[in-house]
Amino acid sequence: MKCPICNHERMNDVYSMEQVPYSVFWQDDKIIPTIDLVASMCDTCTLLFQKSAYVSNEYDAVMQKVYNAYQIMDSSIRPFPISEDSIGYALKFLSDTVDFSHIINVLEIGSNRGDFLYHLKFRFGHINIIGIEPSNLDFVGVPTVRAFFSRNIFSNKFDLVIVRHVLEHIKHPVNFLNDIKAILVEEGKLFIEVPNTRNDLMEKIEVFTPDHICYFTAQSMNRLVEESGMSLLAMRDEDGVPLMVIMSNAVTRETHNSCDNCKETRALIGEYRKSMNDTVRSVKELIDKGYRIIF
Repeated sequence: MKCPICNHERMNDVYSMEQVPYSVFWQDDKIIPTIDLVASMCDTCTLLFQKSAYVSNEYDAVMQKVYNAYQIMDSSIRPFPISEDSIGYALKFLSDTVDFSHIINVLEIGSNRGDFLYHLKFRFGHINIIGIEPSNLDFVGVPTVRAFFSRNIFSNKFDLVIVRHVLEHIKHPVNFLNDIKAILVEEGKLFIEVPNTRNDLMEKIEVFTPDHICYFTAQSMNRLVEESGMSLLAMRDEDGVPLMVIMSNAVTRETHNSCDNCKETRALIGEYRKSMNDTVRSVKELIDKGYRIIF
């Protein structure tokens, strides 16, 4: 197969785990489907991606059902609108980078309940906001189209499109960005936020999950900007926060991609793999001693 970003065929498998449950949001059936997860790394653009998502015959159908059942922001558990550091970081980065005096129409793809759009509207009262969200949520707090994103849904164009913690779920990110470009005004802005894979590997948190297909670092995100034909305006790549990028639908400026950090990423994956194996071993030892594991 080819890299989802740069289309090169030079890649190596770097991580695998057997029989991983697709999602904790699986409903209706007694048996939760699993996948033998395999992650690969492109030698050309450094993208880490879940190869198993492309070779599994059932992946798309299973994930369609998972996304329809997402209830992570149930209003009975988390009152609307939430106010947390992750929203504050994103709002500040976006506000410091984009001149909102020229922003009128704003779309968020994967808006969930609309918490982020609500806070953005509160800060910039003159903007028009709308979200698009496929999950069958019991409540949304902003105008929302209940559907998967398609460029054909909207007849108007937007000054700003927001994509927070969605791109890592997309199998063909370049095509996805091209669809977004089609609904942006000339020199419109795109704000993307994804998990920072480098940080997650260093912190030994769960990185390789079935619903995440692409695992971005600054290097692979830079290459994605290049392949999409957009211009990079700003990137926030810091410890402790997600990777945040603002692009422009303007004439492409030169971007820089380097494999200087390939060796570092591979080393981090090795440390991560050891940590996960040690954790599994510890859990098995506890079970053998008669302990019950409660999550």
